[in-house]
Amino acid sequence: MSTTGYAYALSFARHKQQAKLYNKNHEFVNENHDFVNENHDFVNENHEFVNENHDFVNENHEFVNENHDFGDDSLYIYVRRRSPHFDKLSDHRRHRSCCNLRKCVTEQPVINIAHSSAILQILLQQ
Repeated sequence: MSTTGYAYALSFARHKQQAKLYNKNHEFVNENHDFVNENHDFVNENHEFVNENHDFVNENHEFVNENHDFGDDSLYIYVRRRSPHFDKLSDHRRHRSCCNLRKCVTEQPVINIAHSSAILQILLQQ
């Protein structure tokens, strides 16, 4: 095979390998054709963050509802995040404590009603 033919074959192989990451609308997808962004975070067709089960999550991969309020009041939430390696997933266990609620007050402009009584208690204690 000539040098030009080899270079063309290599270029075609690379293009074919990269083509798996896009759908016909040139949106990022993974090998299962789930929507992902450039960082391989799961997103939906509106480019909102979701997890593998298409539950809404925020940029920190914490569970939120469709209004992007914190919607899960459980003590622990399990979050699956992409590691730097595309093919590996790691589990991250996040503790939902008063610190998280306080952070929710200071950093998130919108909070849901389920947290209002706990947040009110935190604010009254300060």
